Amino acid sequence: MSNKIRNALFDLVVEDILDQSSDDLKQSYDVEDLKETKEYKSTKSIIDNALNQHKKNKLITAREHINRTSNQIKKNTTHKSNLMDKLVKLMSEGYVSNELSMAFRDGENMPEEELESLIEDIEELKLLTEDD
Repeated sequence: MSNKIRNALFDLVVEDILDQSSDDLKQSYDVEDLKETKEYKSTKSIIDNALNQHKKNKLITAREHINRTSNQIKKNTTHKSNLMDKLVKLMSEGYVSNELSMAFRDGENMPEEELESLIEDIEELKLLTEDD
């Protein structure tokens, strides 16, 4: 049976059920509580499983996003830490002015771009090689 025919039959059945009153449905199924029918339980189970899978997929996607973000933050932190180590070395070797050295010791936080730029400037002035 093709999907088109199956969908048309399904629509007819659904339409027939929706057209009936609750009392008619209870009489058709010979029950007081429609929730006790195997059809209801089967349909509810299918819907519950689909909803649970959807929720699980959302959680998996959220966890993957958190992991990616966390890894990116770790990479950025490591990169900045390496730049700070390089700056400390430059300060200890006397390549950095006293003002910058004082700001660094006072705990002033330099943006990563500024650190990179400072180190690049020193390297361009041939005061420091790439290997240092």
